[in-house]
Amino acid sequence: MGFLKTKGKVIPFNEYKEKIEKYKMHGLMQFVSIYKAHKDRFIPVNDLKWGEEMEYQIFVWVECEDNKVRLQLSNRGPELIDTFNSSELAKGSGLVLLPEFGGWMCEAVPNEPYSSISDPDVLLSCHKKL
Repeated sequence: MGFLKTKGKVIPFNEYKEKIEKYKMHGLMQFVSIYKAHKDRFIPVNDLKWGEEMEYQIFVWVECEDNKVRLQLSNRGPELIDTFNSSELAKGSGLVLLPEFGGWMCEAVPNEPYSSISDPDVLLSCHKKL
């Protein structure tokens, strides 16, 4: 993540704030496009390599005074990561959770990303096209 640039120059916040909704919509459209392209794709945990990670954001359901429910980001990431990594579920999953950018984020990576540390074909298999 870095500065938002257009044509090579940094956009000051007073100019950017007018375009926030446009950028949000563009980001949502990109997400939906990527989701639709890959939603039926399945990679077995044993085939995951380093660099292939699943990133999660942690939310909590909050009931509001008007009886509506909202999602809010939860900063319980470190606590939940420790709980998952020490659970029986983690031991059988082949995954470990690691902290990501903020307390509301975590990523899942394979416990043992390579089945060999000496066979170059196995080590480089993550570069092969699916």
